[in-house]
Amino acid sequence: MKKGFLVCLLLVGVLLSQAVLANATHQGNSDVVGKLAVVPDQVPRFSLNIASDRGEWGYYRNGDRISFRALSSATARVAVIGINVYGQLSLLLPNDYDLDNQLVANRTVSLPRTGYHYEVDTPVAGTEHVLVVGCQRRSDLVDNLVSRIRSGSISSINSLGSALRTMAAQAGGDWSIDLTSYYCNVNLPQQTGLLVLSMGVSNYQSSQVNDLPSPADDARDFASLMQKKYNVPSSNVRLLVDSQASKAGIVAGLNWLVSQANSSKDVLVFFSGHGGQLKDENGDEENGMDEVLCPYDFSMQDKVHTALLDDEIAVFIQTLTSKAHSVTFIFDSCFSGSAQKALPTGVSDGDAERKGFGLGTMESGSKAMDINVSSNFAFLAASKGNETARDFHSHFGHSLYTYFLLKGLDGAADSNKDGQIGTSEIHNYIYKEIGVVSQSAGQYFQTPILDPTVNLVIWK
Repeated sequence: MKKGFLVCLLLVGVLLSQAVLANATHQGNSDVVGKLAVVPDQVPRFSLNIASDRGEWGYYRNGDRISFRALSSATARVAVIGINVYGQLSLLLPNDYDLDNQLVANRTVSLPRTGYHYEVDTPVAGTEHVLVVGCQRRSDLVDNLVSRIRSGSISSINSLGSALRTMAAQAGGDWSIDLTSYYCNVNLPQQTGLLVLSMGVSNYQSSQVNDLPSPADDARDFASLMQKKYNVPSSNVRLLVDSQASKAGIVAGLNWLVSQANSSKDVLVFFSGHGGQLKDENGDEENGMDEVLCPYDFSMQDKVHTALLDDEIAVFIQTLTSKAHSVTFIFDSCFSGSAQKALPTGVSDGDAERKGFGLGTMESGSKAMDINVSSNFAFLAASKGNETARDFHSHFGHSLYTYFLLKGLDGAADSNKDGQIGTSEIHNYIYKEIGVVSQSAGQYFQTPILDPTVNLVIWK
């Protein structure tokens, strides 16, 4: 770290074409995120969050000042670490100007504090990363990490990743981490070929339908990632949260996709919230049940007319696949009528378990939504029909599935490091990471689904 400045050393030369620059930038980011990927063997007891003043994947120019907002759900000792493209590290907090590295529970801290500032200091184009890691009680682990960075024994992205994995294992759940990334001197081409509909319902209209902590944030952050990292223009993204995601609002959003779709467009639909099964009324379901989404205005007194049935969804899917280049639906819920989007037994989130409908896929071996579609369609779901889709808001800030979906799309799922992420890559990543988190809990939280097993590359 240059005195008083945050030094950004970046990936690629300015002579690259914009198309090559975008791919190289994403490739470099995938490499960094992959080396820092740490999945704790125990569910973290608290969550950390860090973001730059221009948000995740904000844009900065050489010489711009930059600041960060850090937040912890519990009082914790933290280390804030800057990472340049060469894997070199700079200790942003604590530092020579500011030794106070304690975050107080639920109190946002702006960094830097008085007496110094951070500044983007690079003439080339690429990405920079800042990581926050901390412990509530095991402050000795944070102190040891800080000491090793200062002494130079941890000086690269590889040695940092190794140290973080060791730290997570030693902390026994008293550990949390977050990473933010942003562009410097980059003018990425807009991805006009992608249409995104992102929906999440946390607060339902009816008091008989339990509210959920994460879905609205799930949808907001998914839409934000599409716009900021993948540079999808705002005119190609529709975000519907809570009352906006009424049945009429969802239908209008799907009709918007139909109106915009053509053979050069990839369509992406994300939903987080309640779902369920209702008795099939028209006899087209082998199991006698219709799978449904529960919009904001879903009513327990009139389930059939206020839910969005899979028969209705199927019409949109078939129309979209006939018009668009590819169509991907992602549902963070489950289809089991007795399922819940709630916390696993033994994990406390400070809230009662929130029982209700869930949404996912049917039992293993059967079709996800009993819909026959062409090879340009993929359906990703958070869990099988006999499982719950879990909400880990106090631990990860998101539903469990969406947490790893966002991490994967941020670059961790790019297994071949080609700067692109396909549906198989993101599914395989989420499946693996949920398995790691589940291991020490003695129960498998949920089984993510990809149906059919195709690799549609739409995140470029």
